[in-house]
Amino acid sequence: MVLVFFFLVTTCQRNRVWSDEFTLWKDTTLKSPCNARSHMNLAIEYNEKGNTQRALQELERALELKPHDALIHNNFGIVYIKMEQYQPALEAFKEALKLTPHYSHAHYNLGTLYTHYQKYSDAIACFKKALSFKPLYPKAYNNLGYVYHLQGRNDETLELCKKALALDPSLMEAHLNLGRAFREKRLYDEALDELRQALTLSPDNVVLLEEMAVVYNMKGSYDSAIECLSRALRHTPDSARIYTILATSYKLKKQYQKAIEGYSRALALDPTLLEAYYNLGICYQDLTLYPQAIECYKKVLAINSEYIQAYNNLGNAYGALGNHDQAIGEYKKALAVKPDYYQALVNLGNAYNKKGWCPQAEASLHKALQVAPASARAYLNLGDTYSLKGQHQEAIKYYDIALKCNPSLITAHLHLADIYAHKVKDQKRADYHLKKAASLKAEKTDESH
Repeated sequence: MVLVFFFLVTTCQRNRVWSDEFTLWKDTTLKSPCNARSHMNLAIEYNEKGNTQRALQELERALELKPHDALIHNNFGIVYIKMEQYQPALEAFKEALKLTPHYSHAHYNLGTLYTHYQKYSDAIACFKKALSFKPLYPKAYNNLGYVYHLQGRNDETLELCKKALALDPSLMEAHLNLGRAFREKRLYDEALDELRQALTLSPDNVVLLEEMAVVYNMKGSYDSAIECLSRALRHTPDSARIYTILATSYKLKKQYQKAIEGYSRALALDPTLLEAYYNLGICYQDLTLYPQAIECYKKVLAINSEYIQAYNNLGNAYGALGNHDQAIGEYKKALAVKPDYYQALVNLGNAYNKKGWCPQAEASLHKALQVAPASARAYLNLGDTYSLKGQHQEAIKYYDIALKCNPSLITAHLHLADIYAHKVKDQKRADYHLKKAASLKAEKTDESH
């Protein structure tokens, strides 16, 4: 999860006459070395310049002068966040709240940190606390909405982020989170509208361009996605994540060579990128380059041994090479992780059929139907099982059910035609199913042009 921290810092009123805030507070600490607030504000300036060590030194001096100041502890937390030292940050925010329980900004910062730790219930409680002490707090509404989005509660995200924008129309992150929520609700035009508004507030923001690309991909507007990602790469040319999304756009366009190039570039930048290995495997598999696909799935599983989709696809690749025993082994590994994994149950049944192991195929396919009762593929494979057993009427029954679930299933028509022509000796029905299969193939060909 990519988390953007939005921390607020409450300081004394700054003198805007000074053109350089850093010079102002450095000068003030020299003239008033015992002024804790001046040291704290100088620490803030050091932190903004990226000099976290000097920021910590100034905060330590401020704390010596004023050890019970919640603002100082809050700012310690902010510096630790910049240093990616999250545990000391957590302790600093908690200390700030121990000293000042109604300190809304510390509640907010603590909530943001809990979001990073994926402790969503704690994060929600913190943001609600912040809002109870400061009801007109747009960033708290936004971050609360973001947590709800992470929990899949997108209606609440929409409500809260709209409240945030009513209070602060320039809050880019609220537009971003509205876009995310609309995307999850499959309201792609609304999502893009919010993301475009966010982009006017933060031009060439890479996170926004990535998010827009994801929505364009989901909408089927692959060229627009590619345009967004190419723009993002001009700003971050070494982003493995952007190359991965770009490659996915090409994969969805079935431009597999460009997709392979994109995933390979992403992996050169980050060799641990699971998504890139997995999708690279799919590209090779679609190109019938099964040995290369197998290597990709093995790399996925070396990184994450519970990646069930990789086991499933590895089984499919072995099956395509005729290695049905190895395929069965991979499907079983997927099911050991998730016993009700529908795709693996169906594929395992099909692999058993290839081996002629009909009882095992029946058992696996009936389990698949318990998980997905309207599965055309499971009924189709059960038809194959009964056909192998010579129980042709049972096979016909299951092929017919498969076609009720999916009337455009060409394979079911072809198998029915074969049974009617060669087993049941009903040429009229055989011809009917052959014609249906030919018609469906023609429709498919027209759609592809």
